[in-house]
Amino acid sequence: MGSGLQTPGGQISEKARNSPALALVFLLWACLLGMLLGNLLVLSLAELIGVDVAVLQGMEVTGVGRTERDQMRAAMLIAHLCTFALPAISIAQWLDGTGWKDSLALSRPPAWGAISIGVLFIGLCFPLSQYLYWWNLQVPLPEQFLEMERSANEVVKVFIQMDDIGELFLNLVTIGFVAALGEELIFRGLVQPRLSKMLGNEIAGIWVGAVLFSAIHFQFAGFLPRMVLGATLGYLFFWTRNLWIPIIAHFFFNGAQIVVQYFFKNQMEQLDPGRMQQPHWAVGVLPLLVMLLLAKYFKTRTTKDYGI
Repeated sequence: MGSGLQTPGGQISEKARNSPALALVFLLWACLLGMLLGNLLVLSLAELIGVDVAVLQGMEVTGVGRTERDQMRAAMLIAHLCTFALPAISIAQWLDGTGWKDSLALSRPPAWGAISIGVLFIGLCFPLSQYLYWWNLQVPLPEQFLEMERSANEVVKVFIQMDDIGELFLNLVTIGFVAALGEELIFRGLVQPRLSKMLGNEIAGIWVGAVLFSAIHFQFAGFLPRMVLGATLGYLFFWTRNLWIPIIAHFFFNGAQIVVQYFFKNQMEQLDPGRMQQPHWAVGVLPLLVMLLLAKYFKTRTTKDYGI
């Protein structure tokens, strides 16, 4: 039909498609609206099942039992989908129409070669993150940040309390997969490519995206290890050009910790911040050296070398 008249909405989406900064602004608004929607749905859920919304949102964790934990998981699932996954997919569809899967690098199934790279790098991230976490704890933080950290840790302790295999499965779905999916759609699928375009440098886009990824969690005692995790996932996306790889790697990182917590609960108590001893320097340095050596090799490869 030729170049017909565009609707105002079409003109706006065209501008956002050509402007990374404008696209990020719309993404931010979509996430805020999604967060509001998620909160309304959680309020509705609390009203429906007759429980205090403070329990569902993790603001009241005293005396929480199995039923309340499952309700909290349901609320987390709703909130995370509305805040991350749905806004990401909606913005991608608005910007790229039927080609949104291609724009998010989701259209190609992941190959085992690329998956193995992701799992390898995330595996190396475990000891490095533990090393950085201890050093991060040595940085003095304002009291309000410490209070936020204590509150977040109390909620985490409730979620990782698992009495049976059913709770393990629910945590793998909510804390493991859904969290990994939503955060990767946002940060690696939408934010990182646009930051790279704005900054004119893909490596800068990876690290700025990693800083934002860590900051959005509002847990500053773990800022450094989470930033390195974000950068590692960013490099995996940069190398493979397939968003499924960081999604799977992120799920492995989350899921492995959940599984270890379930089967080795007593040993995990030694990693409590109040009990942590300074890790040996090799715990951080050796994984970092291996990652750098592998990175030097992988960055010379092509997508065909990864089997994708």
